Parts: sequence; C-alpha cells; structure tokens
Amino acid sequence: ELKEYGISDSLISTYSMIPETGIIQYRISNSIIPGFKSVDTCSGEFEAATPYMYSTYELENEIIQSQSDRKSVLVIGSGPNIAVKAVFALKKMGYRAIMLNSNPETVSTDFDISDALYFEPVTLEHVSNVIIREGVYRVLVQVSGQTGQNIALGLSRLFGDDIIAGTRADSIERIEDRVAFSNELQKMGIKQPPFVYVRNEEELEVKLKDIGLPVIM
Repeated sequence: ELKEYGISDSLISTYSMIPETGIIQYRISNSIIPGFKSVDTCSGEFEAATPYMYSTYELENEIIQSQSDRKSVLVIGSGPNIAVKAVFALKKMGYRAIMLNSNPETVSTDFDISDALYFEPVTLEHVSNVIIREGVYRVLVQVSGQTGQNIALGLSRLFGDDIIAGTRADSIERIEDRVAFSNELQKMGIKQPPFVYVRNEEELEVKLKDIGLPVIM
C-alpha cells in the first residue's frame, strides 16, 4: 500500500529502522515489484526500436521481455558519454546492453544506443527493480559517477558480489568513503592534506582547531 502511494524504500527504511536492503529483499520475496510503462521515442512516426521504460507500482506491465539468449548487462549512466562507449563495447562482446539513466538530455538515452532503456532515478530501489525484471547478469557502475558507485555495496549485498562487473563493490566503497580512504593512506604512509570529519556545526568549531585555516569543505 505504501508503494502505491509512491513512498520510497529508503523512506520506509528510515521510519521502520529496517535497512533498505532488508526492505528490498522483503519486496522481492513477496513479489512487490513495479510494472514498467513505455514511452514511444519516435512519437508514432515509425516503430521505436528502443522505447523508454519507467516504473510504477501498479499491476499493468508494458515491458517487452527479451527473447534474446544473450546475457544482459546493465549500464548505469549519469550523463557522461563514456557510458555510451561502454554500451558499444558490451554489444561488441556479445552482451545485451541495458541502459539506466536519470538524465534524458544525454546521447546515452538516444533510442538507437542500447538494447533496452530505462529512465529511472539512480537509487538502490530502482536499479534493483530493473535487475529483477530483466534478469541482469552483471551491473556496470564504474561509468555512472558518484551516484551509481554509492549503491554498489548495496547491490552486492542483495544480489551477491558477482553482480558488480569489474572492481568489487567493497573496493569501490573503500575508495569512495573519504574517511576509509584517508585511513588507508595513513596506514601506507602516503602524504595527504590534514582533514577532519564533522557531522554538525558544533563539531566543526572544535575540530577545525586541529587543522587550522584555510580549509576546503
């Protein structure tokens, strides 16, 4: 009922104090999966090879299940053209390339680029739903920028370490987490600018004295 009202998994997680991965696992195990609607990218002038797909929590589903025997790889794109190069490379390698992008104003969302195209927010919830619907074999997050890489660890917890293509999710997390990365540099004796991690203004006033001005925030 909450999903029909458009309440996100992350918000349900916040108020129920259940991890978001637990909410998603519960949904999947109870078949609470959205349907997908299509938008004709060619405005009816001729048949669209790759219509845009978007999700909504209702029963009717317009998704066309692929009859291909190729394994599907999901590319998370956030605008950069490098995602398009990844799609071309995957096709050349014989994979079925699926693009998920939240930004319509990019060449990666042209109708003739990928084998399937989803206009969805780059969140753990929406990416997980596409993985389930498409039976995705691997997910490529490395070309998605910070947003996509932030959900890598959650995806590996939900679908196993092998779901992330290339660099393992825990390695991505270790690099993207600024504090963890800085601690690794300290262990290896690599020089870095002094830094502090603060959660509020009060901590800022106290910890700023340790490094002094000027600072980059």
